[in-house]
Amino acid sequence: MKFCTSSLMTVAVVFAGMQHVNSFEHGYDTVGDTLWGWIGAPFTAEVTEFYAKTYQVICIASGSPINGTDPAAVAQWDLFEQARTLRKLNPKVKLLLYENADFGVIGVGTDQIQQHPEWWLRDDNGNPYMDPKRPDTPMCFDYRNAEARRWWVTTVTQAAGDTATLFDGMLIDGANPQISINWNADGHSTSAANQKAIAESKMAMMQEATDFFRELNGGQTIGNPLLDWGVVGFPTRQQNAFFPPEYHWDFVTGTLDEMFGGFSTLEGEQGIGEQTGKWNASTMNISITAILKSTTERNMTLLIRGYPGPCGVPFSLINTTSTKGLCGAEFRVPCGGVADPAACVAAGCCWNTTQPVAGRNQSSCFVSAPKPKQVIPSWPAAYGVQPDTLQGLTDVMVRDDIFNQALAPYLLVAHPRVWWSYAWFYGVDTGWHPCTDTGACIGPSEWFPQFSKRLGAPLGPATCDGAYRWTRHFEFCDVTVDLTSREASTVTWH
Repeated sequence: MKFCTSSLMTVAVVFAGMQHVNSFEHGYDTVGDTLWGWIGAPFTAEVTEFYAKTYQVICIASGSPINGTDPAAVAQWDLFEQARTLRKLNPKVKLLLYENADFGVIGVGTDQIQQHPEWWLRDDNGNPYMDPKRPDTPMCFDYRNAEARRWWVTTVTQAAGDTATLFDGMLIDGANPQISINWNADGHSTSAANQKAIAESKMAMMQEATDFFRELNGGQTIGNPLLDWGVVGFPTRQQNAFFPPEYHWDFVTGTLDEMFGGFSTLEGEQGIGEQTGKWNASTMNISITAILKSTTERNMTLLIRGYPGPCGVPFSLINTTSTKGLCGAEFRVPCGGVADPAACVAAGCCWNTTQPVAGRNQSSCFVSAPKPKQVIPSWPAAYGVQPDTLQGLTDVMVRDDIFNQALAPYLLVAHPRVWWSYAWFYGVDTGWHPCTDTGACIGPSEWFPQFSKRLGAPLGPATCDGAYRWTRHFEFCDVTVDLTSREASTVTWH
């Protein structure tokens, strides 16, 4: 068994006198000061206002099937207008645009790429790599194509008005040299030299995005998975054989760790041994150390995802029962493709008269539908029974013992540029805001009291006793974490 070494016991985190390259920094007055938020379509004005006053950094994504978002609702949502609203409510908020490295903005980018066959990634014989699940859709664009890279980098300027200054950067999914394509299958053939050239061009695009935002407004590029599913800079399934483990750190200004304390930092989640729900102590130790390294040695900004309990795969669908009246639903689905207002009404459906915005919000016939199912990660069966109702999931995530299993490890690595979040997953209704409809969303109706706790400045860096036991002290609390027992995590307030 590998223990934390003596060098880890003296890792120093400098909190004063450091030359910062950005303003993505938080204070330590309360736990809530450290929070960043994820928001995806659709949501109410009330939720928008809550985000604006609660989160200092917000990533805006147009939505995805993985978080239960209704595609029809995404199509009717103006991402840029949402950013304007948040900015108006909180002029100081930092807004990040979510883009996937393969196809750009969800719900928009794929269609735009399809209109440019000259951008499609092709093998050495000129045959395009198409998505096996959607044969008419290319897997991604060719990163060697300068025009395609320019389109991807400058997405924030593609709508009229003030969009160039709305966003303070991007959160980039797939921001490493790994490309999820079976290069030489199904009749395709691409040489190793070209595979490497494509990967290098992909990382050149990351650098171009970093340079673009630095010149535009001093913004940031936050990459995922630069923390390699919870293990920063160490060989995992995301490593590319052509490049060293930390190669991709050089092209962006920050990283997202969406696995910290869950997923591949759990026992058995990397395909070795039983899934117990316990932390893999060695993996968590490596992750903590690498996070400290990324801030102290590389001056990077980090977004940390915290989860209630030992969350991992597979994902679970939690049904909802809430529904609005006909024509009053926030979640709308097409009504048989009817294109005429009179025919739409005759069919018992509703005509959407929303004016087009940037050519996307077209008038359409729709029918109200229940709110979508919530998608959440699951606990291993060996750990205990995970609630299967929205109310049960809310009750669990507010418990101090479960909450501290996420908060305590974060406080070990807390730094002015290391931000934290706490929710079941990325769906806006999975714990990111107060929930007053227990049949529609997850989250306490009265917001987490723990977020209002006085934290105070750290009194020094985290220290390890050599046997996976970490401690750290703040002005108003003491933190202990035993990586061999997640239940032993404590945050003692004083």
